[in-house]
Amino acid sequence: MKPQAKTRQYEIDWIRIILILSVFIYHLGMIFNTWDWHIKSDAQVEGLTYFMDFFHNWRMSLLFLVSGAGTYYALGVRSFSQYTSERAKKLLIPFIAGIILLVPVQVYIEKSGQYPSLFHFYPHMFDGSYPSGNFSWHHLWFILYLFTMSLLAIPFIWFFRSSRGQKLYAYLERLAGFKGALISLAIPILLSQLILRPYYPRETHSLHDDWAFYTLFFFYFLYGYLLLSNVVIKKQLLQQRRLHLLVAFLFTIGKYVPAYLFSSDKMVNTVSGISTIFMSWTISLVILGYAQKYLRKDNPWRPVLNEAIYPFYLLHQPILIIVANYILPMNFGILTSFSLIMVISLILIITVYYTLVYPFNSVRVIFGMKPLQNSKRKALALSFAGRNHEKQK
Repeated sequence: MKPQAKTRQYEIDWIRIILILSVFIYHLGMIFNTWDWHIKSDAQVEGLTYFMDFFHNWRMSLLFLVSGAGTYYALGVRSFSQYTSERAKKLLIPFIAGIILLVPVQVYIEKSGQYPSLFHFYPHMFDGSYPSGNFSWHHLWFILYLFTMSLLAIPFIWFFRSSRGQKLYAYLERLAGFKGALISLAIPILLSQLILRPYYPRETHSLHDDWAFYTLFFFYFLYGYLLLSNVVIKKQLLQQRRLHLLVAFLFTIGKYVPAYLFSSDKMVNTVSGISTIFMSWTISLVILGYAQKYLRKDNPWRPVLNEAIYPFYLLHQPILIIVANYILPMNFGILTSFSLIMVISLILIITVYYTLVYPFNSVRVIFGMKPLQNSKRKALALSFAGRNHEKQK
């Protein structure tokens, strides 16, 4: 039998929390870099684009990796029907609710010149597909992909649990024992991209025409399920973290230096593309290794942040766009605008979460949260009652 991590893996929680917070910073940066986005500052920072390109190539892959590990623990002893029901409640309900409640606000702001108000926009929210039309799922693509991957993974999970699956775990444990051998797990990812990228070259987040990147993320999802539930493999990730860091550095050079070495665009794209696949994978290995070294500990803030991080993800982009829509026309300058949008957005996200989402079980459900237990609800009610009493005094 494969060794299983029985206790809570705090480092996985911390990685997830940090990654979701980084998505907030990343989307804030999208307002000011040179890429197209839903709302843009007239003043843009070209250097920010290069910095964000580096993070873009591995942050979402790593998030799918830890989501695969989360699926392992979510499945637990549940049957597959129970697991499917749990994934629908956790992912599909927030996805549908977000399309109705959150995304229209963003699309309306982008197209505010076409509609006098959000009220007038809503009857047209299903008129065509974004960007030419109005229907979109914007940042909720991650939730849709995660839900479909959770279902597509069921046959693989069935296999992982079988006797042949146990042989696969034994093979992976032996492979992990060789220095640097886990880097070779990027080869299937590379092969999938060599096959699919000619047909699906762009990352669209539209599902129906995004099969190259969907497949890439699905590999990470399955690897997260396989690797991060195994204590032997995790031990090797910890022990080999410095080696993985060195290799990640070399592949990062391989991604960015060819543009200065080769005159042929085909050669640059080939070397850079292959290096990107291995860079993304080795950076993930590095983070998993160092997280075990420094983040494998609990903290009073961990359960609070771990519960809040999913609603934070759902709320962050519409609130960023709303705030930016008011701040950017004031022309404060890049640094001031960046700071104001960040601080005001964080205050609004936290306020909305604690006043409109956290206390109400019906709202918690549509934000993918578990209902509050009666004891917590009573304590919360007493807290509100105490505040009202103080105000009356």
